[in-house]
Order: sequence, then C-alpha cells, then structure tokens
Amino acid sequence: MTDTTACFYRLAGWRLAAAAVFLLGPGLAFGGSVTLFSDFGAGDSFEFPGPPTPYCIGGNNPGCAGIDYQPAFAFTPGTTAYLTQVDLALYNAANGAEGEGVISVMTDSGGLPGSVIEQWTLTPGSNQVYTLTSELNPLLTAGTQYWLEATDTLGAGGVIGWDANSISETGSYADMETGSWVLENSNAPQGAFDILANTVNPNPTAPEPSSLALLGTGAALLVLARKKRKQP
Repeated sequence: MTDTTACFYRLAGWRLAAAAVFLLGPGLAFGGSVTLFSDFGAGDSFEFPGPPTPYCIGGNNPGCAGIDYQPAFAFTPGTTAYLTQVDLALYNAANGAEGEGVISVMTDSGGLPGSVIEQWTLTPGSNQVYTLTSELNPLLTAGTQYWLEATDTLGAGGVIGWDANSISETGSYADMETGSWVLENSNAPQGAFDILANTVNPNPTAPEPSSLALLGTGAALLVLARKKRKQP
C-alpha cells in the first residue's frame, strides 16, 4: 500500500482514539492530588484547648450553655477538582457519651450553608485529626464557596469539640443554634480542617461500549498503518 494510504490510516486512527478519550471523560485525563483548603499548621497541627476556644458541636458542656450548636465554616477552592478526603480536628468534649458527629460538605445558599453534597458520621474519642474519605467524589468548582458543617446526633444532649486552627486563619462562620442558619461572623477563627481532592475523577462512570469501540478501532488503524509502512 502507498505511503499516502498508510498516512490516511494513521490520521484516522489518531482521530478515532482522540474522540474515544474525549467520550470516556476525565478518568483518562492527566491530573493529580490537590489541597483545596487547609488551615492546619506544620504536621497537621492545631490549637487545643486554645485560644481561641474550641467550637461546640451540640451543647452538653458548661462552656456550650446547653445550646445545640451546629457550626459551619466556609471555604473556596482555588482549583476545580473531585473531593477525595476531609480531615478535621475533633475531641470528646463531654468525657463520656457525647453522641455521634455528623460532618457535611455543603453548598452555599446566599452566603449561608445550603444543601448537603456529601455526609459522614463518626464518634470522636481522643483529641486528634479524623479522616473522612469521600465515596461520592463530587466535583468542587474553583471560585465557588462551600461549607464544612458539623452536627451532634444528640443535639443539646451531647457535645463534641471542634479545635481551632493554629495559623490564625479566619473566615465565615455560620451556626444553626436558633433553628435557622445565621452568619455569626464573617472573619472568625476557623475550625481546624482541610479539603483534599484530585483533578482526575477517582470514580469515573463506566465507559459506554461505543466509546470503547472507537478506541479499539483507532488502535487497530494505527497498527494497520504501521504494518503497511513496513511493507517493501
């Protein structure tokens, strides 16, 4: 076969392969791990017991005055990426049964927490950083404000402490102790947490058979073009 025909096969093969990669989506794109937000100090350090005073989750503690606190802190990613992990510094503030902590990444609604994007439940014990692994891997968009919120399943009858950060990071702090979201402070010391993500979707949807067929056809054409080129 002529060089012109072989060139045609190569060009067609590359085009079909490129189309397949586009249809298969971000799972085949280049990317890597990114930190969308972190107010931990060196070595994931944080403040305990303060200053500033750790934030109450729930209210069964003299320092929390029996109020069902549900603190939420705002963060804004600088990169569009898929959520993979949340870390936050918590501790058992009741020295006993304190209930379970329900931790949520939430959308923003008019400068206040909106709807839940992903949610986890844990029971903190010792004062430490707890890791929550994303199973949904939602896409968080650069320049968009989100919230990390915490609730105690026992309400005012339980309490968990959320440690403050150690690097004087400040930002928006909202709470629902009155039954509706209130922006308590737009420049408050933030609770200690980070938001980790990946620019590649860790859990891409299964590719359609048509996309795989395109990729296979493109590869076959490239092989054929190479064989024809080697023929005398």
